[in-house]
Amino acid sequence: VDGEPRPSPDGAENALYHICQEALYNIFKHAHAQHVQVRLTFERDGTLLTVADDGIGIPDGRPGRQSSAVTFGLKNMKARAEEFGGSLTLGRGEDTGTRVTARIPG
Repeated sequence: VDGEPRPSPDGAENALYHICQEALYNIFKHAHAQHVQVRLTFERDGTLLTVADDGIGIPDGRPGRQSSAVTFGLKNMKARAEEFGGSLTLGRGEDTGTRVTARIPG
């Protein structure tokens, strides 16, 4: 945890919890990761959740390269963040793996 913890908008803490839970499940199920880092950062204008792993990384985007379960989970995470005016980004980790970042304003 970075920054000074403070209450989030009603329901946002629950949304961040479920986003984290889904990201960890995807890592468990698909990433073959050895390490996972979960970071919650309280910024002046919102809260940032980052879940990063050192697994095999995200598919390259070609059709058929991503399972429907992963796609469905990512859509759910994105919808939870957007429900609070936030955003969700998915990208490669620093060296390997995947990084999911959710930002909730407030």
